[in-house]
Amino acid sequence: RRAGPAALSLAEKFPPLLVKADAADFVEKALATRQQGGAFVLYHSIMWQYLPRPTKDAIIATLEQAGRQAAAAAPVARLRMEPRDPTNNWAVLSLTLWPGGETRRLAHCDYHGRWIEWIG
Repeated sequence: RRAGPAALSLAEKFPPLLVKADAADFVEKALATRQQGGAFVLYHSIMWQYLPRPTKDAIIATLEQAGRQAAAAAPVARLRMEPRDPTNNWAVLSLTLWPGGETRRLAHCDYHGRWIEWIG
């Protein structure tokens, strides 16, 4: 089965919102304007290594601050698929969930979705 035509049709019906912004500013604004009483999930994939250290630090600080205010009914999550080691040809899917701030490695996976090995 080919997913291409179906994916294009879906994208035409529901075009993605594209925003040009500094990553740290975007995360801060998204958290500040999120719907109260709901979950907030920041997902990123194969981009973290391109950010400068100050931007990474700002994003983590913003998430941790929001995490301190998170509740079970309104959690904050960081879901990411990033290379653990740039020399590997696969990525790690991991989740940090607040309240609590616990990080779990969920899977090892191919960068392009050809395979995934679930860990937990």
